[in-house]
Amino acid sequence: MLEATSLPSVNFAISFTPPETGNINKITTKRTDFGASINVSIPVSQFFLRNTYQKQFAIDVARLKLEYDNSLEENENETRSIERRIKSLENSIETTKKSIVVERNKINYIFSRIKEGQDNIISYYQQLDTYEALQINLKEEEKELEFQKVLLYFIS
Repeated sequence: MLEATSLPSVNFAISFTPPETGNINKITTKRTDFGASINVSIPVSQFFLRNTYQKQFAIDVARLKLEYDNSLEENENETRSIERRIKSLENSIETTKKSIVVERNKINYIFSRIKEGQDNIISYYQQLDTYEALQINLKEEEKELEFQKVLLYFIS
């Protein structure tokens, strides 16, 4: 419908009327007044509407492009954040592994002191609890590292 109303239209009309007095019974080809008219109609309003539609379309395209750019930037920020988290977890895991080795050496040292009668069993169990807590912490960090790697895989 919009396409049909935006096209120009041309109308052609022929008319004939009775001469002078206007009686229909006096119409003849010699004494009849003939008339012809051509009507050309160009709808100008459609040009303005089309211009408005084009402007609105340009605004919509710019808005979508901006939303896409924002989404892309958010995705890149999230990716960088996950990569930093992965690096932090890897460093933390290395530190925890070194701490576990130190705690194991402490346990062995306290155990040897218990054998010599220089230390008590309570300090041994306290050191053992610390050692086991570090092992649990290591397992949690390793699980979190795997989760972050999978998350990075799906986001990238």
